[in-house]
Amino acid sequence: MTLTSIVFAMLTTATVPGSCTDGIALNRGVAAILEEYPWLSGDKKDYIVRPYPRMYLVLPKVPGQQMVGSEQPNAAVDKESCQVINVFLSS
Repeated sequence: MTLTSIVFAMLTTATVPGSCTDGIALNRGVAAILEEYPWLSGDKKDYIVRPYPRMYLVLPKVPGQQMVGSEQPNAAVDKESCQVINVFLSS
């Protein structure tokens, strides 16, 4: 996924406050993960979204497949603003 496609994904998923969906969170989370770790897969089918009360968590679908060292990248997306909060590694 190139920078142009990342920007396009961000622009095409613009939202009004409080209308964030899991699909929008998936697009933004995958784009944020690829911005930090561009060698990982950019296919949205390789990631899942887990809803929590205040955020969505985007993480690899198959544990151990998308790895950075011995950890896997995750992205937290705020449910209210639909903005990426953080990209972090977890084991």
